[in-house]
Amino acid sequence: MTAVAERAPAWARGGTNVQGLSFPEAIERAGIGFEVQTCPARAAIPTDPGDPNGNYSIQPIRDRQHTYRTDTLLPLGDVGPRYHVVQTRQIQGFVEEIVGGGWQPEWAAPFRGGRAVFIVGRLPFPTSEEVSPYLAVVNSFDGSSGLRLANTPIRPACTNAIKRTFARASAAISIRHTVNLSARVEDVRQALKLSEAYYERLEDEISALLMTQLDEDRISSVLDPLYEFKPSKEKEGDLRAVERNEQKRAQFRNHWQTTPTLDRSNRETAWGLLQATTEWEQWHSRNSGTPKFSEAILGAQLGLMPAVTKADRVQRLILGWEPYLLA
Repeated sequence: MTAVAERAPAWARGGTNVQGLSFPEAIERAGIGFEVQTCPARAAIPTDPGDPNGNYSIQPIRDRQHTYRTDTLLPLGDVGPRYHVVQTRQIQGFVEEIVGGGWQPEWAAPFRGGRAVFIVGRLPFPTSEEVSPYLAVVNSFDGSSGLRLANTPIRPACTNAIKRTFARASAAISIRHTVNLSARVEDVRQALKLSEAYYERLEDEISALLMTQLDEDRISSVLDPLYEFKPSKEKEGDLRAVERNEQKRAQFRNHWQTTPTLDRSNRETAWGLLQATTEWEQWHSRNSGTPKFSEAILGAQLGLMPAVTKADRVQRLILGWEPYLLA
């Protein structure tokens, strides 16, 4: 359990505070200004498959290349022949042209051992007190993503990470690593109106959730699958499982009704239930304080790692309720 005053956004846990620094200063302070190069991909093939400790023959792999850090020679990824490295220090002008004024780096760090790096800053958008708007710039070197710009909102009252993608307002855009990256500036600048559209849609959804009242049937429809009882072969085991589920359910409901991050006016709404679930999972779960959990939450926000959370399941259930409708 992490107290509200001790919480920090996912990108700040393990990240470097670069507020007040220029883009070049920020990437150097965060240790993400390293250079990446490519080399032909090769495989070590045993000359005698029956002898794992024997000799190897080094053979080229057609149409593949490796990326690696030039400072540590650490391999980062396996990419195709058309992959072109975009150095992090080269993207400053590109990002400034796209985002415009008002966005400044606040946190930065390597991700997944340097296979990707990110820089996060707050956007100058007016929003409600329920949301703080942030934009992350992500540069990957393992072929998993191009140069990526991702909306990464948080709820400041409890520092919950919010993850939502809308049909008409995407959470992120990714540009392939190619030689002609600069030619995409205008296209991406138009697409990055997605940030304004995204946060407008998010505000609309929060308003709809705040107006969606709860009853016991709706509450049960959320809690039942979250604390689902799965029968075991032993009756005694069944009884223990039922008891544990009931305890977990009671603990969550107590949290929902007492957390100071929800006020009386929105506690008994769909938004209140969703945020109580998110807060419970991100800050009160058994693994919430571990680096692996923090990386999974951050990876989901940046769009680099798939992570289906309890909050995602709750949100899908709520979106199916009537009269809650947001196309």
